[in-house]
Amino acid sequence: MPLSQEGITPGPATDEVALPLAGKTEVKMPQSVNFDFQTGLSEKYQLLGMVNARWVDWSNFNVAPPLATLSTQEPLAAYKKDGYAVEVVLGKQFNPKVSGEVRVGYDHGTGAPLSLLGPYDSIKSLGLSAQYKLTEQLSVSAGGQYMWFEGGPVDTKVDGRVASIDDGTGYALGMKLGYHF
Repeated sequence: MPLSQEGITPGPATDEVALPLAGKTEVKMPQSVNFDFQTGLSEKYQLLGMVNARWVDWSNFNVAPPLATLSTQEPLAAYKKDGYAVEVVLGKQFNPKVSGEVRVGYDHGTGAPLSLLGPYDSIKSLGLSAQYKLTEQLSVSAGGQYMWFEGGPVDTKVDGRVASIDDGTGYALGMKLGYHF
């Protein structure tokens, strides 16, 4: 005999909803424009300058799998603003075997509210790297980059404000062994 509370006896569920567990989600990547410019700045001091700029049409991008959008009533990922990024690089050859560079970057992000899949807005970065030629064909490179992330609110249509992402920092380190032929 089923348990009851205050004279109400629960019965079998009658409002069952079938969830679509299979299906296709089509994702179209946004259009983008890249501008990469490189020039020698000083032959005497062996200086090289580079500017890299990128614009991405994120405002026309979204990822909306049927099961995820059924529960949240909104795309899994969608951005309100387009994104752009700029990076400036200054490189120097110290001698025929050793060269290095310093780079400064800014990625403007896609604006608040943020997405759980893209929890930071703008990113500022500073990087250093060096290369040493072991032989004419073999080189070793190493570098690091430090980044400052700007956080912000994460809102959904169903639950309102679900998170507030703090500003943060991070770093990346890399090393490469190159063979040139």
